Amino acid sequence: MQVPVIIFSADELRGHVLSKVFKKGGCESSLYKAIADFGALLFTLKPGVVVLDSGSFFPGELERLSDTISPEITSHIVLLSEPDDSVLSSYASAYCPLSPFDPEGILDVALKLLKTEKKKEHFGESTSLTDTLKLYLKLD
Repeated sequence: MQVPVIIFSADELRGHVLSKVFKKGGCESSLYKAIADFGALLFTLKPGVVVLDSGSFFPGELERLSDTISPEITSHIVLLSEPDDSVLSSYASAYCPLSPFDPEGILDVALKLLKTEKKKEHFGESTSLTDTLKLYLKLD
């Protein structure tokens, strides 16, 4: 089953608001409150975008998640975080601030990422060392 957007938010209010805004904007999404199944869900659902509300999880959970994220993930990750959050920064395709909370802005960012022609490649899958380094350093 292909779901374009997965939202991870332990904050019920923010999670439900995001789900409703995505639905109203014509974008199908699924909401999950626990990040323990992050890798398994990305593998089975293959979303184009993952919205991760880092403000609603404990720092220890985010550190464990950053240790388990596979470099083969091809989904774009939109990180909702405060400016000083950097645990998952190397995996983020885009950032959205938590304060002020802007659900329509988050939807716009996610839709832009979904519309990008060039999907993220797996690390090491490009044809040259230069391309691989650009991808790894996010210079593309």
